[in-house]
Amino acid sequence: FATEGHMLAMASISTPEAAALDGQSIAYPSLVRLHKLLQEYEKTVRPGRRARKDTAPPLLIQTATGDPGRLAVATELFTFIASRAPVKPASFDAVLAKASNVTTVCIMNAAELLDAMKPLAAAKETADFKVDSPLEITSSTFSFTLRDLFLDGPPLATRINATFMRNALEGLQVDGPYVALAFTTQDGPILVLAWPDPALPKTRRDARGPVLAALESQNITIVMPMRR
Repeated sequence: FATEGHMLAMASISTPEAAALDGQSIAYPSLVRLHKLLQEYEKTVRPGRRARKDTAPPLLIQTATGDPGRLAVATELFTFIASRAPVKPASFDAVLAKASNVTTVCIMNAAELLDAMKPLAAAKETADFKVDSPLEITSSTFSFTLRDLFLDGPPLATRINATFMRNALEGLQVDGPYVALAFTTQDGPILVLAWPDPALPKTRRDARGPVLAALESQNITIVMPMRR
């Protein structure tokens, strides 16, 4: 998992010897550089892979147990090495939304939401969300109304750091046109996930199913709201 205090992302995969990386941290600038390299790797070695739904190419991850510790990620084009250090695991369980606590789910057009976050993030402004149908996003300078959505649950209002939400949206692997936000309370964690279907849901059950599945899978992205 990755966190910097306001955002949290979790992903899981079954792989041999993964326990060697338990309790280790990698600096954020190193991860940013690795992310860019992997993006270029996908474009160069596996162009069009996502469109064909092919299996992702395997990566060789090596870790040194000596001092100083090193993490190496090897591909066909590059080998990336970063230092790693022991770290006390973050207590992230407290911010993970429980399925029973999810009150409101809003599935909306991903491009429209990202287009709303970009100028707010560039201006370093916070985004006031009025989660309703339509969904309204305002700041001291900007105002956006999103109508291409499905809302299940009571309306609510919350305030979000636009930069954090933009980063979360850009980090999702979105194959379809929609993204889902799941809320507990106005000050509780916000689950952000790519919507798996090409169309909006038609019923409450259709809206809740993928959200609950994401919580159980431990492949999730969470953004913490700002207190109003």
